[in-house]
Amino acid sequence: MISHKYKFIMISPPRAGNTSLLMRIKDKNIIANKIKLNKLKNRISNYYDELTKKEISVHKPIKYWINSYPDKWKNYYKFGFCRNPYDRIISWWFTCKNHNYPEGRKSLKDFILHRKGSNQLKYMTDNIKLDGKIMLDEILRFENYEEELQRISKKLGFKLEENKNIRGTKRKHYSYYYDDECRQLIKKFFGKELELWNYQFENTPSEYSKWCSQDKFIYKNNFYYKI
Repeated sequence: MISHKYKFIMISPPRAGNTSLLMRIKDKNIIANKIKLNKLKNRISNYYDELTKKEISVHKPIKYWINSYPDKWKNYYKFGFCRNPYDRIISWWFTCKNHNYPEGRKSLKDFILHRKGSNQLKYMTDNIKLDGKIMLDEILRFENYEEELQRISKKLGFKLEENKNIRGTKRKHYSYYYDDECRQLIKKFFGKELELWNYQFENTPSEYSKWCSQDKFIYKNNFYYKI
């Protein structure tokens, strides 16, 4: 995600708040003058860069921005969200279930194996070995999403819509779905990000998870609305 008006680039992997931020920004023209909906999946798939006239996928890794916007990369503020891999995988799994994607019908073990290459560090480092330097000015915690959004919006000067919805998955706390084998698979494939951001397997729901587990919601257009 790029804004030329407020001079920032946001880099986040799938299921780490990128699309939710796009939907929360009041002045959509600071990001794009056209948001394209994927009609088959009923979700945002691309947005349009008003400066370069390019249509851009919602999720792009660092290499894309360095190569496509070299001058902007040097001068714009660069940030992104990280998320606990245990939680992120469950969120992704349930998203696939909600949309009836084929991978949503896989067991959790098979889904982890299917997504084992989608490491968050692939989006934030400058090489495929995941041992390169993280080249962002700031990495925010998805677990403190609302607080982090309010802070970064004030820092960069853009306004947010009221938090009436959440592009999330209504489910139990992620720990409910794991057995020992699946926990070990997460450590195997996402161990570097667990270590880098000091994430652990938790049995206590976060405020975000508690919010998602409430009953008073209507599911519409890929969002859960409070009622």
